Amino acid sequence: MAFFRHTIHVVTTLLLVAVPGLIAFDCGGFLPWSHWLLSVLAILFVILVTVGHSEDHPKWDTTIHGADNDVSHRHADSPLSPPMGAISFMFQSSLERLMHWTPLILILVFAAVSLLQTLSLDASVVRWLSPASADVFQHWLPKALGIAAPDRFTVSVSPWLTNNFTSRAIILAAFAFVGGRLMTNRHFVIAMMIGLALTGLLHAAAGYYQQAVSPGVNLFGVTRIGRPFGPFVNRANAGAMLNLGLAAAIGLLSARLHGRWDYPRKRQRGFHGSFRRLIVDRVRAILLDRPSLLISFGIVFIVSAILACGSRGALMGLVAGTIACAICAVSTQKLPLFLVASVGVGLMALMTLGKTGIEATSLERFLETSESITRDNARLRHWPDGLRAATSSLPLGGGMGAYQYTYLPFQQTGGPNWFLNADNQWVEWFTEGGLPIAGAMLVALFSAMVALRRLLEASDPANRGLAIAGVFAIAAIGISQTFDFALTASSIALAATLLAAAIHARAAKTQAAQSLAAQMPHAFPKPRIDHSDHVDRMSHASRIQQVVRAWIERFAAIPAPFRYWSGRIAVAVVFLGMLAWAQHQTRREAMAYAVVRNCKLQLADDALDYPTLLELEQRVDRAIDQARLCDPLLIQQCLVQRRLFRIERIGRLLDDQPISAAEAVRRTSLELIRVNESLLGDPPLSDDPRLRRITDLSRQTLQRCPLSETALWNLAQLDFSEGYRSRTPAILEQLSRLRCRNGDILAGIAATAWQMGEKETAAQAWKQLLLVDAKRLPKVFQQLSKTEGAIRLSQVLPDEIGSDDNHASNHRQLLLNAARLQNQLPADQQDPIVRARALKLLQIPISPAERELKKELEEE
Repeated sequence: MAFFRHTIHVVTTLLLVAVPGLIAFDCGGFLPWSHWLLSVLAILFVILVTVGHSEDHPKWDTTIHGADNDVSHRHADSPLSPPMGAISFMFQSSLERLMHWTPLILILVFAAVSLLQTLSLDASVVRWLSPASADVFQHWLPKALGIAAPDRFTVSVSPWLTNNFTSRAIILAAFAFVGGRLMTNRHFVIAMMIGLALTGLLHAAAGYYQQAVSPGVNLFGVTRIGRPFGPFVNRANAGAMLNLGLAAAIGLLSARLHGRWDYPRKRQRGFHGSFRRLIVDRVRAILLDRPSLLISFGIVFIVSAILACGSRGALMGLVAGTIACAICAVSTQKLPLFLVASVGVGLMALMTLGKTGIEATSLERFLETSESITRDNARLRHWPDGLRAATSSLPLGGGMGAYQYTYLPFQQTGGPNWFLNADNQWVEWFTEGGLPIAGAMLVALFSAMVALRRLLEASDPANRGLAIAGVFAIAAIGISQTFDFALTASSIALAATLLAAAIHARAAKTQAAQSLAAQMPHAFPKPRIDHSDHVDRMSHASRIQQVVRAWIERFAAIPAPFRYWSGRIAVAVVFLGMLAWAQHQTRREAMAYAVVRNCKLQLADDALDYPTLLELEQRVDRAIDQARLCDPLLIQQCLVQRRLFRIERIGRLLDDQPISAAEAVRRTSLELIRVNESLLGDPPLSDDPRLRRITDLSRQTLQRCPLSETALWNLAQLDFSEGYRSRTPAILEQLSRLRCRNGDILAGIAATAWQMGEKETAAQAWKQLLLVDAKRLPKVFQQLSKTEGAIRLSQVLPDEIGSDDNHASNHRQLLLNAARLQNQLPADQQDPIVRARALKLLQIPISPAERELKKELEEE
């Protein structure tokens, strides 16, 4: 039976270490069905790890170290010793268990925070937990829908995304539990490092193949702007997985070398031979040892893949990991050898790339000037927006997994793109989870440092190799994820979780074997024969000590098999219950994603016929019934309804009016529908069932996700219900704030506002547009000329946009260009405010062109 249970753990370990690499082949593990598959595997692994066994610790007898340590028959020389010794023993053992399960506890903290963020709470509570979220639900939502502020709502601004995050956190917690159970066995730790190293090699080879055969397209034909590498759709995520594989390979090599050629400490105090001889001896030793040679080749290959993947963050992580290993794990005597080996590996990696004809893209991008990186890198300009959102959402954040909405109201410096992630894992989690998540990250770092220190001081080569792998991985991931979000990918998060679980499990066992063995005689000392009366013996003990003694004796009286199995089964039942919910949620997520993806593919076809659209409508409705909180499904149904509305309305126009098909298509343009309302015939737009359903779906979407851009656009364009005109300015203003850094969208908002007669909203949108992109001034001026003076040029020119020289220069140039443009108009159509502001700036001309402009303005 023992052999069978041990075999179960062996098989479980082999399957477990293969999961991260295999899941990564599904586009890096980002897709929802990868999360569903992981939930199923987590259920299987929890069952297997509960049934199996791989440790050699006492479990069947009621004693700690044999019959002589039976606590039910013990008392010490002093009546105070047994209870206090037992309390100290249990306290110390609890600390070691806490160290053992730290990764599991911290992941459960992430899950608990995200679960709390999805609960419907009183408005006053949410206002205290997350002021920014309360502002969204109590101010943005009522203005957009024309309703009273809700009394209860969630902390998360997107409960659907936060629920998805909760399910993934529970799945990771289950894998942390499985890893913590298995990785107390040193052989399983070595198997885990071998599995991660092979994962790195496998994806390095896949990346080489993809770069040689189809650069710019991943192995499954998905073209991405982010430059894929191998099966990963994002090269930075691929770099993170390669760094984890490299960490495991370095740990394996260290364990091999430490186990075979480590000198006694007294011989490490100095090396009296030549440095050249030291290098020759170590290289010869590696060449004569086949496993060490294979691991070395693997390290070179993975490093070359990191250089080729194109991720600057991964390259910086590689350098940071190397430096961390040199500082923490290499002795002073061996430091020159380590540096020479590191340089040698880098050179061999570059030679490998040269032989294969693949460019070292990461190195080339890293060597770009710091000025161009700072000026052109949108992620660096976006981080202040994320930090503003984080500080406004304290203490509980805006919703785990909902960063793409949380930061939107706080944009000031970012680029035009909609950031689905912060491109900084730590800023993203701080914004989403607030102080609890920030505290969890700090505790994780501190706990990892304590565990690594214990392992580095251990004599076991496997522990030392694991410690070096951990040092490299923490430094590499810590630095690289400052510029990326790879830990949101399930494959990378799973690999990091297994490594963390192994580090803490081995560190706790190493320390427990030393400290608990030293405390055992004091905790449960041998009995002393005492023939005095029972009352006399107990008269010196306090009531608390008696209770403690009674509790210990009652616990010891419980049969050991019952204690053993009841504890394991209880923990397994708890995890299986959580995983059942996570599996249900990931299944709904995968189903919803499949329907959304299918809708996007079909709606991209302009020739989609009417029966197919009706069938697609029914399919989306069925999906909405199964995932009611999924706002992307509601948005897709809105898009389907928009297409159905146009087809039906075009058909009626062609039947009722003698117009051409091109004219019918023009009249039903949804961007101009308010202008063409009188030309669209019956039924009136306010009674059209398709438009009413679009309006209802958009309102439902905003109630679930108040910052949904598509839903706001639908209400601004297609809402013909009573009172819509009073809400339209607020909706357009919200759209301007949400996309205040995107010039194209701001231009569309301004045009829409002008068509609807919202002059002030249009002026503000054009003003924000010029603030973002001053080069659009001629187009804005052309639009203003169509307003026939309803909006003056001075109304759209931004005020002072900064105090530094660069901003002041841009603002000056914008005003002068505006003055030049209006000089082309007749004098009665020019804006005197613009002329006055330009003359004020031209009091001291700084160029011949400015002197000429000043002369023209003064003449007028």
